[in-house]
Amino acid sequence: MNETLSMLLELQQIDDALRDLSQLRSQLEEMRKENQQALAALDEILSIRGAKLAEVRGLCEAKEADIKESEANIARSRQRLNTLTHQREQQAATRELETAKRTTQQRNEDLVKLLEQLEASESEHRRRQKDRESLLAEMQATEADLVRRIAEREAGVTELTGRRSALSGKLPRDLTSKYERISKARQGVAVVPIAAPTCTACRMSVAPQTFIRLQRMETLETCTYCNRFLIYRPTDGEPEVGLSE
Repeated sequence: MNETLSMLLELQQIDDALRDLSQLRSQLEEMRKENQQALAALDEILSIRGAKLAEVRGLCEAKEADIKESEANIARSRQRLNTLTHQREQQAATRELETAKRTTQQRNEDLVKLLEQLEASESEHRRRQKDRESLLAEMQATEADLVRRIAEREAGVTELTGRRSALSGKLPRDLTSKYERISKARQGVAVVPIAAPTCTACRMSVAPQTFIRLQRMETLETCTYCNRFLIYRPTDGEPEVGLSE
């Protein structure tokens, strides 16, 4: 019976290791999906901000063109003023010159504001681009670490599945079938090692008489509440079987 119990426990440990590998693969798939969504959302924000930057740059260029036009008007007004001899015409030309100067000054002030806005927007855009680069690097590092862990565990899959087949062949058919039924019904956990009179899976107490039998390791016992196999193993018991780290 002791050998049967040991084989059952090893079978559970192998299934735990294989389940862990499956969970890591699912975690990697989910991580990649979430990373793609996060990057897509960030890229959309960068695209919107990039479009706004282009718009502000266009306004700056248009304002610079307006200033050049105003400066040309000032130059023409001055030239015209120098050629006039009648006072009334000179007064009109002077008013025209002052208007052109005020327009130029206003346009320069508007340009300064636009340039300040542009500088702030460009700074923010660069910051967000750096944030994206940092996020991408972090995502890639985390993903690479998970890929490495999966590869390390996959290296032992063939050996473990072979050992599992061997154990299933050695155990009685009805016991193997019961193990599979419990495993399917209990999220992959059919065997529970315990060191105290408590089922570590469902946290319910084990009857004193049952715990004594478990310690003797002469019978196959199950939890009254969750129906899992119970196997006595002291705290410093045998090392667990697992995929290589």
